Amino acid sequence: MAKQIKALKCPHCGSVKKQNIKEDHYICNNCGTEYFLDNDDINVNVKHQYGHGRFNGLDPKTKKYLFFVVAGILFFVFLVVSSEPVETKVEVFRL
Repeated sequence: MAKQIKALKCPHCGSVKKQNIKEDHYICNNCGTEYFLDNDDINVNVKHQYGHGRFNGLDPKTKKYLFFVVAGILFFVFLVVSSEPVETKVEVFRL
């Protein structure tokens, strides 16, 4: 019996655009899902990673940059507020 050749599609989004990570292990170029083909060439297994995909959130370098920008702004505001002269009134009552 002859084998049927079918395009290997991403099990998450159905895209055929993939990158070969290692033998029989692929990553989808469209959604970032990692999947691999079993030795029997029938089953496609998906590696589910919630919250660890490459499109979730900001990369660590950008997070670090944003942290320093926000910290710098807060420090500047603190300096401006604390450097303003404070008016003190001293009232002396004489009997």
